[in-house]
Amino acid sequence: MYRDGRAQRKDVMFLTRYLVAVVASMLLLAGAWAKGTGDPLGFPDVGSRKDWEEACLINTRATQEMQDGKNKQAITLLKQAIAKYPQETGFYDNLGQCYLATGDNKAAEAAYRQAVQLSDKYGVKYPDSYLSLARLYDKRGAVKEADGLYKKATKLNDGSLEAWQAYADFLDAQKRLPESAAAKKKVAELQQSHKQFLKRLAK
Repeated sequence: MYRDGRAQRKDVMFLTRYLVAVVASMLLLAGAWAKGTGDPLGFPDVGSRKDWEEACLINTRATQEMQDGKNKQAITLLKQAIAKYPQETGFYDNLGQCYLATGDNKAAEAAYRQAVQLSDKYGVKYPDSYLSLARLYDKRGAVKEADGLYKKATKLNDGSLEAWQAYADFLDAQKRLPESAAAKKKVAELQQSHKQFLKRLAK
């Protein structure tokens, strides 16, 4: 079967997100060193670097507030960061997370939509933005839009157990059985791969 217990799935997904974040940070830093910039965040080469750096500092404060559960304060800071540098996809992704945490799905959808648009425009991909937006569209019955975003999320991060599980659930609900079976197979493969990876870490 492709489903585990809910708690186990949450643990695996949390660990997966953590490991992806660590690896992504290492790759960004390595890329910056290779370019000789020393900049692990990666200035998107749009607008003012000074404005971007100042906005990143504000975003750092916002993420600290998010970690402390102070989402309203984080929203205020993220709006400041966006006003300073509106071309950074990550600011909108964080803003969407904050609005979701406060239950404002409409504002969250707008933030994630902006993140996706910037991702497509500048080629800086945030798979989680596509996935979060897909879930919001799915929740309000916008099936066609949700389907396209789920596909994009799994394409951008083929190794995301969370994205493939969400897409499998979506396809199940739509009774698209052949596609659902293929997505479930992918979920099972990723679960097995993650288990093997955890066993290697434990040695």
